Amino acid sequence: MILYLTRDARINLLDFLEMEQELPVKKLIGSFSLLFFVIKDMRHFTHVRYVVLDREAITESDEELIQALMHTKPSMTYVLWLLRKGCQQAVLYF
Repeated sequence: MILYLTRDARINLLDFLEMEQELPVKKLIGSFSLLFFVIKDMRHFTHVRYVVLDREAITESDEELIQALMHTKPSMTYVLWLLRKGCQQAVLYF
């Protein structure tokens, strides 16, 4: 499963993975404090193998984003993709 934190503009960016790879995508739409999300909500997603973050959906600065990622539990193993402004298409290989 892919956990996708995004804004409205890129909501359908990963839809091709659900169709072509039959890989479910859990979309969370809005603005997120990644630190708050990691501390309070990430425990509900321990089954997630991939995390995709739309940078525009994250409220922290780049430095704070890195600090938030360092707060993830060592027992959680996932692959992280960070989408930055200007990204028009996602190309992911499994």
